[in-house]
Amino acid sequence: MPSVNKRNFLGADLEGACLVKAYLEGANLEGANLARANLEGANLEGANLEGANLEGANLEGANLAKANLVKANLVKANLEGASLEKITLCDCNFHNAIVSYRGRRIRIEFKQIREKPNRSTNRTGGQTPESDRFRP
Repeated sequence: MPSVNKRNFLGADLEGACLVKAYLEGANLEGANLARANLEGANLEGANLEGANLEGANLEGANLAKANLVKANLVKANLEGASLEKITLCDCNFHNAIVSYRGRRIRIEFKQIREKPNRSTNRTGGQTPESDRFRP
């Protein structure tokens, strides 16, 4: 596949596209529709995928290092064996996504991490322990 690094695919409709081993390093895919796209082995290092729809996408073995996945939809996405080093995540939906950790397949079954209501002190008047402030 030809090199398309640093290209602008802002809001592009690539639903179901076959992008196996595509070289998309640094590409702008903000708001792109990549639902059910096959990105197996693709190089997306440093790509901007903010707000992208990757529902059901196959990202097996893809390089997502340093990618921006803020507000991305990764519901049922396959991220098995993908490089996720130094990615930016915030407000993402990984419900039923598949990832692997140390060679073991893991299915993520949460929609988001929510902070507990703000409790600045506990019953004894001391600070609430850090471990009690957040709930997965």
